[in-house]
Amino acid sequence: ALPTLGKTHGAVKAAAETGVSISILTTRGHKEQYQEIADKCEDLGLSYRILPAFSRDCETANGTHGEEIANRVNGWYHSGATPKQIHKYAEDVLGKPLPCQADGRTCTYGAKWAALEAAPDTEEPVDVLIGHYNHAHKTRKVTAGRAVVFDEFPGGSYFKELRGEHELAGAVSTYLERTPGVPYEDYTDLLENRDDDEKRADGLTYLLEDLDPDPREAFDGRQGHAYAPLVVFSLLAGENLGNGWEAAAFPDDDPRTGLFDREHNRVYIHTPPDLSLARSVVALDGTPTPELWELALGERLNHRRVLKTDAERKEYLDEILGLNIV
Repeated sequence: ALPTLGKTHGAVKAAAETGVSISILTTRGHKEQYQEIADKCEDLGLSYRILPAFSRDCETANGTHGEEIANRVNGWYHSGATPKQIHKYAEDVLGKPLPCQADGRTCTYGAKWAALEAAPDTEEPVDVLIGHYNHAHKTRKVTAGRAVVFDEFPGGSYFKELRGEHELAGAVSTYLERTPGVPYEDYTDLLENRDDDEKRADGLTYLLEDLDPDPREAFDGRQGHAYAPLVVFSLLAGENLGNGWEAAAFPDDDPRTGLFDREHNRVYIHTPPDLSLARSVVALDGTPTPELWELALGERLNHRRVLKTDAERKEYLDEILGLNIV
């Protein structure tokens, strides 16, 4: 549906008319977008809840207890540790609880998620959950049994990128230094010797035991990153595509993919959300590229246009929106 045709309003209205509970996911950092959806829910008599966000609802991360500790935990977060891991393991690193958990307190971020989980099965589900694209990774809480609505293309939300000497090379070298099971000394050694079949086989055998991000890397305090094991796997398992890129498929039915851009020294880990338990998946876009949507979400989609003909679209752009497309 072209711009201003009412995609977001239509999604909320559809929830009201059908009685189907939905999760509507949109971009981060636009509080007015969340509020706009919440206002539409109130107008239509729908119950709603804005999903917790670490940077907003955790008192440590949002700076309530000072900039220094906020920078520390946000550094862990940007190094791949999840909010749950940060709250669980921070005391091991700091020697004391996070300020939001001091004196037996429960962090507001955790309390909000707990409230969502605690609703008894007999309760009516919340009609509309409002959150960010990353919330789709919360399968049981956010996507299971609901129509999941992606409001505009999620862009790079499901691609974790590490690049350059500091971030990529530093994370890989830090991981290899503490992981003798992968027989390379550092990032340079890995790139130069990954064609050695014996070393490569030993490294892959070790990595295939556990291909989850490792939060210990994020808490390392140097250049560690939780996704370092996945990056190393991608560099060892990648297939040369002949265009400067390599792609590594994760084993079995794992939907993740590792991508290595050799020219620009970048690695991407594609982690599409698990939407298998969703009632349905709806993608809203003004000018969509279906192939990109299917790649990002890992789902087959049916492309439907609201204005079906070129003449209709031209009339709408020219006469309703008053746009002159050159």
